[in-house]
Amino acid sequence: MHEHTPDSAPAAADAPEAGAEGFYVSARYRERARLLLGPYPTHQEARDNVARARRYVTENDVLGWLYAYGTLRGEMKPGRPLPAGHLNDLIGLTE
Repeated sequence: MHEHTPDSAPAAADAPEAGAEGFYVSARYRERARLLLGPYPTHQEARDNVARARRYVTENDVLGWLYAYGTLRGEMKPGRPLPAGHLNDLIGLTE
């Protein structure tokens, strides 16, 4: 018995379009999360900037010590860009 296998992968039109994806430094307070820095192409790059974002926020926001700092992965629908972090223009994506 012979099984036919295609010589190439299915056409791109058959695959769902992927949206933009990136990683952020975030601050959470209660049910809200803020995107502080990002998007970064890798999770490690976002992790490497958590302390820097935390330091800036705690020095400039009287409630900054209440926030939980960490990272999160953001994904947008196809055709929509990832938003910029709130602190990108103030302290830059990297030191």
